[in-house]
Amino acid sequence: MTFVPAAETQLRKLEELGFGTLPVCMAKTQYSLSDEPTKLGRPEHFNITVREVYAAAGAGFVVVLTGGHDNARPAKETGGLWNRCKR
Repeated sequence: MTFVPAAETQLRKLEELGFGTLPVCMAKTQYSLSDEPTKLGRPEHFNITVREVYAAAGAGFVVVLTGGHDNARPAKETGGLWNRCKR
């Protein structure tokens, strides 16, 4: 497992804030245990790159984003749903 520098910092901060014992949800490709969509199924000898870590405190877990995975978390200031909810 490889952590990009920003993810290492985020992880340390979450531990300092008391989130270090929460369960982890890893966001990665659905087609592989790895974070590489070209390595299908259960590949052997692979590395996972952690690029972002954040707490979903209300849900009670920590989210780990891997590789090039793009989660569906919308930007707070943009997007149709956000604009409709602000009214």
